Amino acid sequence: MEAVIEVAPSEYELERGKPVPSRNHGKIQARLSQVLLNRYGTQYDIVSEVTLALPEKDATPDLAIYPKRPDDWQHDEVKVTEAPLLVMEILSPAQRLSELEERVQQYHRAGVQVVWVIFPSLRMIAIYSAKERPIVVASGEVKDEQTGVHITIEELFGA
Repeated sequence: MEAVIEVAPSEYELERGKPVPSRNHGKIQARLSQVLLNRYGTQYDIVSEVTLALPEKDATPDLAIYPKRPDDWQHDEVKVTEAPLLVMEILSPAQRLSELEERVQQYHRAGVQVVWVIFPSLRMIAIYSAKERPIVVASGEVKDEQTGVHITIEELFGA
């Protein structure tokens, strides 16, 4: 009989409630941030790794998009209670899809209307709307109708 070794979750995993990100996860998050900041930085606040104080359980999405507010470096929020306009999650290799889908539903119940789930290994994005069935995009443009935020699969993953 083969022994099963259980590994305790890391401090990162315990704090954020999700697996440690990988190299590809980091590349996608950086590219996505760059494109969104360049394209929408004057219109929206693009926030990375912010902890959302959700009614059920805190969550830390990879990216969140909020209405633009003046910068206030004197006051900060460790846990944000305001629901973002759009949340983006990148699936990590060790992350179970069912965990991520559960988190998507949690975001919707907290008032987030649209969640993008990015699948690096499949080079695709699933758009989860609170009101419609998920849409999967594997080429071309991905667009959020509410905010007008868009990116192409090619911009994100390369040609």
